[in-house]
Amino acid sequence: MVERLKRSDGGRYRCRVELNVGNFQTAVLTDLSVRAPNESVSVMTGTEGASATLPCVFTQPQQSLTAHTVMWMRKNPDQHIVTFRHIQNGSWAAENRVTRYELVEDPELGNAWIRIKQLRVEDSHSYLCLAEFRKGNHDYSSYGNHVKPPFIHVIQSEIQLQVRPAPNESVSVMTGTEGASATLPCVFTRPRQSLTAHTVTWMRKDPYRHIVTFRRIRNGSWAAENGVTRYELVGDPELGNAWIRIKQLRVEDSHSYLCLAEFRKSEHDYYHLPNGDHIKPPYIHVIQSEIQLQVTPGTGASETVLMLCIPLGLKTLALLVMGAVLYGDKLRKRQD
Repeated sequence: MVERLKRSDGGRYRCRVELNVGNFQTAVLTDLSVRAPNESVSVMTGTEGASATLPCVFTQPQQSLTAHTVMWMRKNPDQHIVTFRHIQNGSWAAENRVTRYELVEDPELGNAWIRIKQLRVEDSHSYLCLAEFRKGNHDYSSYGNHVKPPFIHVIQSEIQLQVRPAPNESVSVMTGTEGASATLPCVFTRPRQSLTAHTVTWMRKDPYRHIVTFRRIRNGSWAAENGVTRYELVGDPELGNAWIRIKQLRVEDSHSYLCLAEFRKSEHDYYHLPNGDHIKPPYIHVIQSEIQLQVTPGTGASETVLMLCIPLGLKTLALLVMGAVLYGDKLRKRQD
């Protein structure tokens, strides 16, 4: 990695390795072109516990290249965050099974947006996106013997993320009884832009844990992902509310909850790239204040019901004696 690049660093490079037994050098040359940024730093904002989508838009190289990897890193100091690799079926997967970062766009179209889930205050930083392309398997360099095709890297401009702490205002407390139902409110100010509600996600806080996500379907209604039935969306996110009903309450449901509403621009409001391609519009997230749920255990029966299973053939007198003994034992327990 070359830090603090200058325009004078541009040129053609070759790797040379010297060992005790001799030396060798790579046959493929690496071209480095350094250009100064021509725009100010973009600033994205988010709230602790919510999600944020960082844009990565670049001009795809003119050569016949294939997108190979997408790397996101922090800047000053440089720190690797996540690498997405192009797999055989045309989709992308994060290395090392990282799940907090999600690639939401298509690098083949000149964009590699990333969604960071469960934001933390320490995520506030400057970020860079590096797209790695390589030539086709039959497009070899002519250096005598065949060598692996070289890689070409395209890096976007710097993106700055600012994460605000979760609201510290007084926490609303909702109560419920084990086995019953409870409705948790989620009221927010709808974004002023011409946006459409896309998803509603409810999560637990401290530690953060995903509970359920409702997704808008074509007929305008909402459905829970993965066929979840214990949670029901009873509000209308388009009107600025996304209340949820939790059925069959359990004591372990006692927790703090957050509601995250995700909006996106109209399908016709695309960003235009210099090469004429279109990319999907970005997402905007709105998170509500914390809601605390307290579930009390259900009340059991005050009297213990005793059932006797007595074989047939016992005499009536034996039954009467057994009944008297049990009744006397019950009276003694009440006196104690």
